[in-house]
Amino acid sequence: MADTSWRHAVAGSTAGMSAVLANHPLDVIKVRLQVQDGRSSTLPAYRGFVDAFTKIGRVEGLRGLYAGLTPNLMGSTIGWGLYFFTYNQAKRRYQDYYDTPQLSAPFHLLSGIEAGIVGTALTNPI
Repeated sequence: MADTSWRHAVAGSTAGMSAVLANHPLDVIKVRLQVQDGRSSTLPAYRGFVDAFTKIGRVEGLRGLYAGLTPNLMGSTIGWGLYFFTYNQAKRRYQDYYDTPQLSAPFHLLSGIEAGIVGTALTNPI
């Protein structure tokens, strides 16, 4: 049964990686819009989301939209893999301890809390 937890870890890692790859350009655009203050003439001014997306894409290409990807990718991939692995280990521990195949909602909550604590403790400040 140990291989099941590793499958969940791989699924979590894959989900984390996919989410970052799909959403990272949106994060780049959000940050660029937040830091523009109109005082620097060396940076382009953006009128909104579509304008920022268009200008970054045209001037910097895909590289600009995926700037700073590596730390985000590492953190999410490792973090979600650890979360899914720890969550399933905790669930299995409760199932074995109480000798039940089906856990109630509070045990799912406790498993999630454990997974969140372990994942946060091991991935901060990635």
